[in-house]
Amino acid sequence: MDSIKQIIQNVGLVKSSNNSNNKSDVNLTKSEALQRTAAALEANDSSNLTPLEQQFVDLARISTAKDSIIETQRAEIRKIHDELHALKKKTKEVKEELQRSELRCRAQDEELTMLRNLGKEQTYMCDRVNDLTKRLVEAKDETDKITAELNAKIELEITKATTLEKESNEKSLKITEFEAILGRIQHENYDLKKDLEISDAKLIEQKREFRTI
Repeated sequence: MDSIKQIIQNVGLVKSSNNSNNKSDVNLTKSEALQRTAAALEANDSSNLTPLEQQFVDLARISTAKDSIIETQRAEIRKIHDELHALKKKTKEVKEELQRSELRCRAQDEELTMLRNLGKEQTYMCDRVNDLTKRLVEAKDETDKITAELNAKIELEITKATTLEKESNEKSLKITEFEAILGRIQHENYDLKKDLEISDAKLIEQKREFRTI
């Protein structure tokens, strides 16, 4: 019974310590009070414990086990809290990295869009250059064809002109020959005319002489 009184006094001491805002001269908790009392009871012959004392001993053991479980849970909670804090920090870092990645992706997407537009413009310019090159080749082929035709016509005209010039030279030569022959004939005719005039004069003179006889 003295032990039970001691337990009650210890519990009362703990209550009074809680009511006095945990004064520095009282450091006992209910669990510690029960544990000390149980230890004191178990120090005696446990076979002489009354049922009520045995209940207090069992209660102290249960309280000790409960405190151990609570402390373990508290440690786990602290660990979980620390892990949660670290996870929140890591989540924040990952979120910031995701934001940076999103900005990079957005910038790369804009750059890709710009490159695509440049590619389309380059494709258009390449198509335009190819089209102009094709037209230029076609125009050159047409020019070469026209030039060849003109050259052929010019060669034909040159050939005709050369032929005509040759014929003209031949005709000029013949005309010169004809003019020389004509000149010679005219000269011969002039000589014959002179001879004829001389003959006529002689004939007239002879007629006169004949008449006088």
